[in-house]
Amino acid sequence: MVWACAANLALDLALIPFFGAKGAVAGNLLTKILWTVLSYRALKALFPRLAFARDAARILCAAAIMAFPVYWFRDRSLLLVVPGGALVYIVSLLALRALTWQEAKALLAGSLSRTQR
Repeated sequence: MVWACAANLALDLALIPFFGAKGAVAGNLLTKILWTVLSYRALKALFPRLAFARDAARILCAAAIMAFPVYWFRDRSLLLVVPGGALVYIVSLLALRALTWQEAKALLAGSLSRTQR
């Protein structure tokens, strides 16, 4: 975590004076990538059999699939775009086997129980 914080500070100091807000965004993105790589290496050292990369790739693919209809319908009402994007994302997770039916049912049951309080 210290390395990521130091990298973020250094990138902000280097990029913001020349690129402004875009430099801050780029520095933050690069820091998040560094944080992800360092976290993955730490988890892999603690749990060598962890299938994190495979699962993460499936989740990222589902997010990319969801991005297309959300972007396509971005000018529509949020009342349509958000539920539609969520539906595409869940179907993509199920199709890519990043989410099992049991997990989907548990998520749905949890969200329904919160709305019925």
